[in-house]
Amino acid sequence: MKSKRGLRWALCLALTAGASACQPADDSGLGGSSGECGALEACGGELSGSWDVRAVCFTNPEEIFPDAAGHPECADLLQRIDTQAFGSYVFDEDGSGSRDITLEADMSTVWSRDCIRAFKGDPEFPINSMTCSSLERSFNSGENTSATCKLGFDLCDCVVAFSGEAGGAFAALDANHCREGDTLKLEITEMELQGTISLRAR
Repeated sequence: MKSKRGLRWALCLALTAGASACQPADDSGLGGSSGECGALEACGGELSGSWDVRAVCFTNPEEIFPDAAGHPECADLLQRIDTQAFGSYVFDEDGSGSRDITLEADMSTVWSRDCIRAFKGDPEFPINSMTCSSLERSFNSGENTSATCKLGFDLCDCVVAFSGEAGGAFAALDANHCREGDTLKLEITEMELQGTISLRAR
């Protein structure tokens, strides 16, 4: 999972707190229901035990495309994220533990004329089928990433799919968390991606 285009997803999976499904926690219309995560109000609680991954919600999913996120012309680039996640965590009494996670994500993106030109730094950059084919090749050159891009009216409509796995041990957790019964929520922050992960006790 070292591809540039899949970097944000790889980082999600490599977090100390890990990651599962990437859905936003706001009402922007991106992704599916975020009720599985919800807002995190840190209340502490016991971490130790075995946990199944339920969901993870990011408040700024546009940072998945960091090179474009800095351009206001690309504010509407990310239209939707649909994800599936599988995996588990085991926490020891000191907060350290291990994880084994698989993530699959499908993203709908729209690269408008203004976004592409800002991204390329060329106000005259042509928007045509070759432009969209180039975007598609760029996505498909990454590990675990595939895409289909089609030309629209002065835009490229790209559906991007990513899958990845992560596993192994991690050091003691240093993040806000809240355990309520058999549900555990953790705050995650990495490379400008912020959110909450929800786990359920086995």
